[in-house]
Amino acid sequence: MAKLQFNSAGKDTGGDFEPLPVGDYNMMVIETEINRNKKDTGDYLKVVLHCLDEEYAGRRVYEYININHPNEKVVAIAERQLAELCNACGVLELEDTQELHEIPIAVRLKVEAGNEQFGPSNKVKKFMAA
Repeated sequence: MAKLQFNSAGKDTGGDFEPLPVGDYNMMVIETEINRNKKDTGDYLKVVLHCLDEEYAGRRVYEYININHPNEKVVAIAERQLAELCNACGVLELEDTQELHEIPIAVRLKVEAGNEQFGPSNKVKKFMAA
């Protein structure tokens, strides 16, 4: 057990986790990381996007791009997504995902239905230059 003194009165307990409405938003990549998928059959690029639009400023959207996968169709989709993101950021030859950070871009979002475990969430439909 750890001793901790904390008063939760008046503290923000966080907003709702409702997805952003379908549409185009000004965003920027603020974090990227490559991880192994749950089945240990490939790798994905986790992209964290930060909304710049006043109404939703600071909201985050998480996109996952399967950069290494046994299914060639999945890899083809991922390559298209990554190419869109790179082109939107003005990066033609990517050597480090850090090169995609802090560049304002436009992102078209859709909303995917939830399931028993998670509610509805945003999915990037298209990355575009701002």
